[in-house]
Amino acid sequence: MIQYALSYTDGEVYGFVESDRMPDLPPGQIAHVMVERVPCFPRMAAPTTKLYVINGELQKVGPDEVPALRAEKNAEINAWKLEANNTYFDFQGKQIAYRESDRVEIQAINNVVLLTGEMPADPDWPAAWKTVDNTWLPLPDVETWKAFNLAIAARGTAHFKRAQELKAGLATATTPAEIDAIRW
Repeated sequence: MIQYALSYTDGEVYGFVESDRMPDLPPGQIAHVMVERVPCFPRMAAPTTKLYVINGELQKVGPDEVPALRAEKNAEINAWKLEANNTYFDFQGKQIAYRESDRVEIQAINNVVLLTGEMPADPDWPAAWKTVDNTWLPLPDVETWKAFNLAIAARGTAHFKRAQELKAGLATATTPAEIDAIRW
């Protein structure tokens, strides 16, 4: 028989029930399937400690633990942003890989353009960039190269903006479930 933890929408658990005794839940209440059975409602260490369902698991959370949950989520947001910045950017309808080796190669071309005011004259320079889908994107002149770099900057700015939006939501989150619900 399946056991459920019953909670409010913020994740705070108020009881447990077996599947054959499941009541009709009013709006604002949720039934969570329990992976491990809970024989009775867990004893809380303090009256201000509450039981929550977080990431599908029961967790006892006191008011002093919410700042620690916020700090963990803040670090998670930073990691999401870093991962997003190390994937790709869009330019002229194509995805351009943007991992460490890609950035080194782009910087090398930037150095040539900065020092000479022209695209590379090296006969091995293809005057194009290989895209994620393995096609070539022409980069024939300095103006196109500048637009290519502006696309990189725009992608980074968009990631920064998204991270700041998530952190603003994190600052106003008051429950573990609200904190847990913040996703990239």
